[in-house]
Amino acid sequence: MECAAKGRADSCVPGPPKRRCGNCGAVAYCSLTHQGFERQLTRCSFLASSGLHRKALWKFECSCWAVAASLDNNSRLNDGWDLPSSLCPCSEPRSCISTCLQSWEDYYRWRGLPFNSPAAMLLHWPLTIFHCFQLYASQSLISATFDKLFIHYLGPEKELSQLAVFGELRALLPCVQLQIEFVGPGVPQDGETIKIDTYLQCSDGSCSCKSSCQQRSSLPNSVVTLKLYKGFYHEKYRDMDTHPQLVIAPNAGITAYPSWLPSIELISEMNIPAIFTDFCEEAAFLAARCISTVTGRPLSIPIQVNPFRQPMVMEDQALYLPCYSNCFIFGHLIVNCKFIVWWKLFFHKANSNLFPISFQLFDLKVILLYLCLLVIASLQIYNSIVVLEPAFGGIRTCIWKLFFYLIIKFLKRSYN
Repeated sequence: MECAAKGRADSCVPGPPKRRCGNCGAVAYCSLTHQGFERQLTRCSFLASSGLHRKALWKFECSCWAVAASLDNNSRLNDGWDLPSSLCPCSEPRSCISTCLQSWEDYYRWRGLPFNSPAAMLLHWPLTIFHCFQLYASQSLISATFDKLFIHYLGPEKELSQLAVFGELRALLPCVQLQIEFVGPGVPQDGETIKIDTYLQCSDGSCSCKSSCQQRSSLPNSVVTLKLYKGFYHEKYRDMDTHPQLVIAPNAGITAYPSWLPSIELISEMNIPAIFTDFCEEAAFLAARCISTVTGRPLSIPIQVNPFRQPMVMEDQALYLPCYSNCFIFGHLIVNCKFIVWWKLFFHKANSNLFPISFQLFDLKVILLYLCLLVIASLQIYNSIVVLEPAFGGIRTCIWKLFFYLIIKFLKRSYN
């Protein structure tokens, strides 16, 4: 174990840290000086030292501001970074994403930000969504090539006051028509639609982010559409516009709210990939056990640390454990049939002109329909060959053998 204040103050005292935190007991310090430094570092003091306390979108990051009283304020979209351009991503990235982003370090380097930038305090919302997408894309649940992505975002609270930060998804998912539908009892106005086609602006008066032509990308799909629904997911789902490819529930607290159970049952019945986050490992463990009990299946994505969690500890938590927003991430692979996944990959690799239907939802009924069409086409070929039977004896037998051979090979490959 290392000193919890390592790198934040002067050099650590040699040897293992022995002064354990009296509140949580989970971390330790090398000296009384470092322990006192940590006690003084609160969210308010951190924001004040950066000149951001009670300013713009940062005012929701400490307990000095009542979030509930500000949800109807248009400032959630009009406020900017209140940072110089050198410390925030206020314009298009200099280069496209060449590799998967695996950490805040990767993101900061890609965006050209110094490591002392506080931008991660707000950007953990869109970066967590991007990480969820990477997890499911790596398991071939979402096609790597697509032009539309529909996400249902469950239980939003504080992020409703910081919706403008989701504009960073324009850079993370370029050329994608992205629609995120927020649904939860904390939504202030039912049915509201917001389109984000700009980045948060910096505080530099001469920066290019102030120019509308610089802000709006030339890419046709470079717009993030947000829709808000007030109510529980299992009650509002039928009123929502899209069938999602992915469900995300950040900081869910599943075991603390019984209203989650019917929503989890609905997600399981609809065969939708779902991913959850929570503040601490204990809450994530309890939530994972609850999800497995409801669905009758273990998690396909085990509990793991979210590399894009908010990097500052939460305050005033009931548990005496280190808690961070979007800290632990875990998911449930609802679709567990290898046959369906293989069939989706088969059509994804096929000619898009020949198979125009997008198999992003793994609908078993659609797959059975295509199997029926395959059988009908085979019978048509078979009937047309009957006329040639006198000239080519045994050709029908050969056709049937070939047909059954292909079916058997298809099924073997599907279930291996």
